[in-house]
Amino acid sequence: MPRVPLSQKIVGDTPKDFDIILPSSFAAEKRSSMGLKSLADHELKLRLDQAREALLELRVCIQRFSIAVDEKQGKWSERGQKATTRMEGQIRRLQQSVQGATKTYRTIYKALVCLGLPPDHKCFRPLKDADMSGSRRIWRELSLGQGRKKVPWIWTAPLTFDTSNALDWNREANRVQWHRAEANVNRWTEEVEKLRAELQRASIYYKFYANAWGSLICKKPQTGLDLGGNAFCCKQSSMYQRLAEACDRAKNADSNRGGEEYLSSNISEWLSQAREKC
Repeated sequence: MPRVPLSQKIVGDTPKDFDIILPSSFAAEKRSSMGLKSLADHELKLRLDQAREALLELRVCIQRFSIAVDEKQGKWSERGQKATTRMEGQIRRLQQSVQGATKTYRTIYKALVCLGLPPDHKCFRPLKDADMSGSRRIWRELSLGQGRKKVPWIWTAPLTFDTSNALDWNREANRVQWHRAEANVNRWTEEVEKLRAELQRASIYYKFYANAWGSLICKKPQTGLDLGGNAFCCKQSSMYQRLAEACDRAKNADSNRGGEEYLSSNISEWLSQAREKC
């Protein structure tokens, strides 16, 4: 490997604190001119495995931190200055481990980008602060207004790893989180079905009153009172007609978004059809 000056001063007493000049330390043009393409390919393979391990370690650190915070804030946690101080020290250490794992992954990802990792890679992406705060939130019970928040990508990345050596608490935490997610899916599916049925009932309701007020219009008004009554009936009929059209537009938009045939005349029949298609 060619001789190059170090970009940073060597600081630290342990081997992991020393800077090592690798192909990822150079730009693509520089690697090509130095003949480091084969070494860069080898480093890319090693970096991918390293990034996978770093991402898995980050997941475990976030789980530990979130569980510790829940235990401290739970009603069954110990009370008193001694217990609080000991728990806060543990939470501080776990938070530092999360920060360390985050820094490690970001360093590896930066090296992967230098080695030519595509920006739309399905497993590895830039790790933002919003991903970290969202990750800590999903391991707790969802509060009001948090159901619409999306799960950060670090929990949905398709990572393949051996779970036979995973810790028991980690497997149990994943199992609990899976059942929570399943319950949320069932709850939201039920809410969507109720809203769709309510849209159908509202459309029928508005059309009924639009026709009812339209039938009260006097076809041959003779007095000013008849003209005033016709104006009010037209106003009411037009209002209910606009509401019915708004419901129909919402139904058509939902149908086009889901790609399914929308409501039939029978609500129960439509609900059973929707459940079969889900």
